[in-house]
Amino acid sequence: MRDRVDILREGIGQTDKIVEIGPSFSPLTPKRDGWRCFTVDHADQERLVEKYRHDPSVDVAMIEPVDFVWTEAALSDAVPVEHHGTFDVFLASHVIEHIPDLIGFLRSAEALVRPSGRMVLAIPDKRVCFDFFRPLTTTGDLLASHREQRARYMPKVVWDCFAYQVTKHGAPGWGRTDQATAAFTYTLEQALASIRRYDAGAFIDAHYSTFVPASFALIMLELARLGLTDWQIERSETAEYTEFYVWLRRGALAKVAEMSETELANDRLCLLNEMLVELNDQGRQLALSWINRHLRQAEVEWAARLEQKQQELANALNTIETMRLSRAWRGRTRLRKLLRLPRTLSDC
Repeated sequence: MRDRVDILREGIGQTDKIVEIGPSFSPLTPKRDGWRCFTVDHADQERLVEKYRHDPSVDVAMIEPVDFVWTEAALSDAVPVEHHGTFDVFLASHVIEHIPDLIGFLRSAEALVRPSGRMVLAIPDKRVCFDFFRPLTTTGDLLASHREQRARYMPKVVWDCFAYQVTKHGAPGWGRTDQATAAFTYTLEQALASIRRYDAGAFIDAHYSTFVPASFALIMLELARLGLTDWQIERSETAEYTEFYVWLRRGALAKVAEMSETELANDRLCLLNEMLVELNDQGRQLALSWINRHLRQAEVEWAARLEQKQQELANALNTIETMRLSRAWRGRTRLRKLLRLPRTLSDC
């Protein structure tokens, strides 16, 4: 199995000028290894170290100096103008799903990367991560957020992320053939409390958007047709666990301008159909656990019904035997003969 870091760094040279968004404690192209990388994060190195200091799963020594701190407004505004249009690679691993205004984010990437440059993304795949039960994000969702120039989450997003977040085997991501039963991460009361904390100004980390490969491709196609991004998907690859990877280059505007309405409609329908196939893959994860659960339930129900019928039969036999031994029954010999009834149970 290829290492995900190697996959994401394919074709990138250490002399390429890279802007990596949100590397936090796990940069893909660390400066210490000789990469010509500029990092953008929501806090500087000191605050990131403090944030993760008590997390046993994080090696804070891996946190590198942050070149540009980005909190609100456009991403491109956080990077000095002299860097605009100079980057060869725009790299973001598990970032875009957190962005309220993804259209603005894509436009900032266009501003930062040279025309011949590319964007490399690692994106959580909702089929194999804690977003399992959340609906897919649509182009309409992104248009609404961009129209509002949204920089913060809506309470609904915080609620959905916490109320419907699940794990398998206690992990937030899993393999594509894992048919284990999912378990909620938070209670409804905890989900509601997260909204209250967010309203009070606390930093809440949540997934604003959810994707599968075909839904992301459809969004990029539709945004290009609407003139809202020049990024087009060059290729994509589905990982065995948790995520999928996408490589993008410029040129989408020119490509979609040449498409007829029929060609566009066909491409959109193909991607919508592909989305259903991908979601069916997700459904197959449920099959074994769901069937087993219902089989166990059916077994319990049938065992209870069988026990009930056996008890009813035993009661009926006891009643018949009591009648047989009674004087009234013995005194009705002629009636039994007329009705052709058996003399004893053994004659049945």
